[in-house]
Amino acid sequence: MPELTVVAENTTFSPLLLAEHGWSVLIRQEDSLFLFDSGSGRVLLPNLRQIGIDPSDIRGLLLSHGHNDHTGGATDLLSCNPGLMVYAHPAAFEAKFSIRGSRIRSIGSEHLQEQIAGEALMLSTELQKIVPGMFLSGEIPRRYPDSSSGYFLDAKGTVRDLILDDQFLILDSPNGLTIVLGCCHSGPRNSFLRAAMLFPDRPVDMVLGGLHLKEADPITINDTIEALRELAPSRIGLSHCTGLEPYRVISSAFPGQVFWASTGFHTAI
Repeated sequence: MPELTVVAENTTFSPLLLAEHGWSVLIRQEDSLFLFDSGSGRVLLPNLRQIGIDPSDIRGLLLSHGHNDHTGGATDLLSCNPGLMVYAHPAAFEAKFSIRGSRIRSIGSEHLQEQIAGEALMLSTELQKIVPGMFLSGEIPRRYPDSSSGYFLDAKGTVRDLILDDQFLILDSPNGLTIVLGCCHSGPRNSFLRAAMLFPDRPVDMVLGGLHLKEADPITINDTIEALRELAPSRIGLSHCTGLEPYRVISSAFPGQVFWASTGFHTAI
């Protein structure tokens, strides 16, 4: 039975594990280990070792998008595991900037690609089958509003970054689908529609990850709730960029189904 462990997130309830602004999930699929994202880079290796995982045993790194709070641990991981397979959208390695008023931050991973062995880098805009029962969604069509406001491909803010590299992980197990999100920059409704299109006949057991609602207005939060109702997951594990007020509102809409997926959260699926 596949197992998931959050190894990097903004919070932790464990005195033995470290937290940081970032996101990374360890997936154990039969006898293989994979990482979905790698956090900001400060806690990944210490946390992996704390839970008894040798970084050199990890078979693949799957990237949700190219922001450095999801790719920051990749450099250290690759130094321990130089032949590591890396799966990403081609746009994940573009220069990326966050601009909020006068504050300009470089948040991309444009130097990461040169650290990956050529044959170990798997780039695709389409659905990627990693191993049986594990898939990357590929590029997500934008039929509804997304969460890409404030992001650019240049430091002057002249070229918007639509974050087309945003994608999510799908795990198909006997209990149904588990959808593991990165930051959901494509927008929750667009992401859930993509999952339903790819696997139209499968129920959803769990949604896990960030919904990028920290600065969302009530209309967007309510639309996310409606999208979750349509998806009908049994469990909803929120984290990272979701925001505490959206978490409270969503928890009220789904009593007993919602939890915060902190560093150290572990579950079988």
